[in-house]
Amino acid sequence: MKQLPTVKCRKNRIENKTNYKFRNFNMAWVSDPVLERRQATGVTFCREELCTYVRASIYGDSYYSYLLNDKDLPIDMNRTRLLILNDGTDRLKKQQFKENLFNGKALLNVYEKIGNFSNLSKISTINHENYGKQWLITGPKEWMKSGQLISAMTFLLRLATFNGPIDTSSLKTVETSFKKLLDNKNRINYSIYGIDIDQSLRCFWDKIWVLVKFQNELFSNNYEENYKVSLIDDKDPLKKIYLSHNTFGKNCGIRNLAKKTSKLSGDIDEKFAKLCEKYLPRIET
Repeated sequence: MKQLPTVKCRKNRIENKTNYKFRNFNMAWVSDPVLERRQATGVTFCREELCTYVRASIYGDSYYSYLLNDKDLPIDMNRTRLLILNDGTDRLKKQQFKENLFNGKALLNVYEKIGNFSNLSKISTINHENYGKQWLITGPKEWMKSGQLISAMTFLLRLATFNGPIDTSSLKTVETSFKKLLDNKNRINYSIYGIDIDQSLRCFWDKIWVLVKFQNELFSNNYEENYKVSLIDDKDPLKKIYLSHNTFGKNCGIRNLAKKTSKLSGDIDEKFAKLCEKYLPRIET
């Protein structure tokens, strides 16, 4: 029997130092395999908090140091390495969760091909030191390029896992599945899963294509530039506002991008709005 690869626990950290209790869809960043394939951050359910971990890792920020690991164990920025943990207590039993999660991976692959990403995401079943058999998503580096791309990636994964399956035969079938979810009166309407549809999907279902296809036009190849947290006060253009990490996480999410309220560096809101105006509604080719 083939032995599963192991993801080791964090070094010298208390795992439950987080604002989020262990739930049925938990995520954590993982280090490069050269560094033992070790869990590099605390576990969280929040998509935007994952963005703050990356920002803190890039800048070595002390505010979030208790959520990060030792400085010699950074988040791998050359690939997307995302640990998915499930406790099996939700309405989705572990086997169904696994099937839906793999559907989420197929959904990522649709958009990765559209964006001409460097490679396609894959899922490995792994053995976690603390949580036993779980999953590791290894994907292209492009998802790590900005908080907005991380927000989109994790949104797609969670959407498929709890509201799928999504028909991933083509972009057209994907978007048809999205529309059915928006119209379905019998879908999940409670907690975060309903919010994923009624808030994020409703405002962003057609814009995901724009985000991935034009990611090189929207974001710099300098990751530090993409994760800057300073912006200009509308009332006083000479005054810089330094965002808290929670505010950064919210501002770099896909909902704020759709509403043109990110206000992060690089004029992302304006660039994205112009691309959406130019290319949406999407014309089939």
